[in-house]
Amino acid sequence: MNLRALKPLLVGCAVFFIAGLGFIFWGSQTNPTELTNDGYSLKNFFFIMGGVFILIPVGLVFYALRKQRNLSKLIEDGKQGIARILQLEDTGVRVNENPRVRVLLEISIEGIASYQVWKKVTVPVIRLPQIQPGMEIAVVADPFDPQNAKKIGLLLR
Repeated sequence: MNLRALKPLLVGCAVFFIAGLGFIFWGSQTNPTELTNDGYSLKNFFFIMGGVFILIPVGLVFYALRKQRNLSKLIEDGKQGIARILQLEDTGVRVNENPRVRVLLEISIEGIASYQVWKKVTVPVIRLPQIQPGMEIAVVADPFDPQNAKKIGLLLR
């Protein structure tokens, strides 16, 4: 597992986790009779905020680890092939200033009939020239579910 790729997420989540522990500590130190401006228990507010600040980062870390494990499994167990890009559409979404695009791929993998599939992928700006209609790129797909777009990885170099 590549924890280096998850380092920014882990650092950000650690900050929220520590803040959550702080909220829980403040809740344990708060007088039970103290109320918020809208009349609710301040002690409960701190405990609820602490729980939220702890559970959300923990959930994000587990989600990222599961996603990375699935990608590693796809690379290990998947079958490599070639995909010809038939269409390219910009979704209008940017992830870290990189465009998220929708591509129509015609995939050819040995032992599997050629097929077409739409896939959304975030492409680093520097790799965008490799993802143009008519070009061919290497792909890896799950041999047991090759037409599932979520189980197809583009191998950009």
